[in-house]
Amino acid sequence: MKSKLIICIVAFAAISLAACNSSTKPAETKEEAKTDTTAMIAPQPGDRVIYQCPMDPEEVSDKPGKCPKCGMDLEKVVIRGNDTIRGE
Repeated sequence: MKSKLIICIVAFAAISLAACNSSTKPAETKEEAKTDTTAMIAPQPGDRVIYQCPMDPEEVSDKPGKCPKCGMDLEKVVIRGNDTIRGE
């Protein structure tokens, strides 16, 4: 009985250590997130670029900055050709 208990404890410890030591990609830093342009749409002639708050979409600016309501960074939005945003 004691040997089964010892085997279970050792097995549990080995599994726990293996799970805790698994190599995962570290979370990207804020600077790395800002430089990642893979998901961005490149503006084309005739497009407009605005900056919009992700939390308060009615807050729009023509230059980057902070939302006056919540303080979050405004995100770049590309408006294609004759498309409009809500409220225009």
